[in-house]
Amino acid sequence: MNLTLDFTDLIEDYGKFLKIQWKEDESIRFRVSCKKSGHLWDTIDHNDVAKSISHGIAESLKWKWQPDVKNYQVEIYINMSDEFIVVGFPIPKSEKDQERAEGNELDESSPKESSDMNVLSLRHYIKVNGMRSSLAWTMAHVAEIKEGQVILDPMCGKGTLLLESCYHWRNNVFIGFDDNSDKLQVARETIEYSKLCIQLHRGDARRLPLMEKSVDRIICDIPFGQKYSNYEFCKENYPKFLEEFFRITKDECKLVLLTAQQRLLEWNLERKFQNKWKLERKLNVRLGKTEATIFVIVKPNLEDQNATNKRAKIG
Repeated sequence: MNLTLDFTDLIEDYGKFLKIQWKEDESIRFRVSCKKSGHLWDTIDHNDVAKSISHGIAESLKWKWQPDVKNYQVEIYINMSDEFIVVGFPIPKSEKDQERAEGNELDESSPKESSDMNVLSLRHYIKVNGMRSSLAWTMAHVAEIKEGQVILDPMCGKGTLLLESCYHWRNNVFIGFDDNSDKLQVARETIEYSKLCIQLHRGDARRLPLMEKSVDRIICDIPFGQKYSNYEFCKENYPKFLEEFFRITKDECKLVLLTAQQRLLEWNLERKFQNKWKLERKLNVRLGKTEATIFVIVKPNLEDQNATNKRAKIG
């Protein structure tokens, strides 16, 4: 694999940002980590990609930066999917955040995280992490939230999706439901800690106490048969979720749903809800060893669609 990259200005600027200084006879030690998802990259080994990019960086910087997979000072992340190649540079955290990541107790009001928590996924406004915050931000971003909208997570769990969405898109109404009282209590504590304005209620996503056409966006990590459900539960309830979501959402609403039951959700969209929901795009993601997908689904404007069909018949 032959890969040539001109990272000179980018890397040197990043080095200055990190306040890393090197002398003529010294170099910065770095490594490249690569992850793949989807199918387009099946024939390419992620280790080969990492080696090629490492060589390109080192060569473009005239070996001021030296590849070192064990004793590295800086790690560069490459995430390859069917639609994107993302290059990520870690932003340095404060000593307080580092201690949080290592699970050290700071004071009574400080949140505690497990020792395997990725520092980059920590947020100062989230006390207890459920979903990775970076994944939650991605789901909110593809939902294309606009000011003044009603945003719903009908199975909110610990509330990470709502917290991440509310923090970045504040001039909206955020509502969360969950049928698990223990999770809701954790979500309430986390929201109180964040000082963000989010409404939480106990409720069943199949029978929500909401008016018809009252919601603009739904963002949800739906059950997909691992921690809290099984395949039979998903098979029985995916149609019920989609039907209830159709009832409570406005025309042109977007659903952003995360699941590892990709075929089951697609089958329902194509066979049972072809006239109610339209699949706009899919983003493949990896949850540990699990291949999952973010589905972006749109509720068409039925009045416009009916008018179009009438014109087509007249023509």
